[in-house]
Amino acid sequence: MLSVCRERNCDSYTTYCTVLTAYSESDFYSQARSAKPTSSGFYSEGVFQQTLPWWKNDHWDVRASANAFIDQFRKITGVPERDCWEVQRWDAPKYDIDVLGFNTAKETMNYRRRLSTVRTIIETGKLP
Repeated sequence: MLSVCRERNCDSYTTYCTVLTAYSESDFYSQARSAKPTSSGFYSEGVFQQTLPWWKNDHWDVRASANAFIDQFRKITGVPERDCWEVQRWDAPKYDIDVLGFNTAKETMNYRRRLSTVRTIIETGKLP
């Protein structure tokens, strides 16, 4: 993931959000499971949890996942968890419509609890 960011000359914010998303999503298991699982057989697992209906195909290769995320990522608000949501669209209310709902969603809180660790991952290239 970090090598993809370097190869693509991502700025520090895009790199930060890419690592934050992969780290936050990689072991976050929502209760939800699709009635129609993707080709992988699951609704929401993998490094970036890129599974249908949010992604055209599910990416299980880390390089493909990182590239797919970076292709869609844009700095919109400058708030990492809000900008990551614009790509990942986890099950939380849209911030502009329901601030409290977004801020208290389990997905948002999962991202926020990981914010302080992301810099260390980028600097060391290792998970804590």
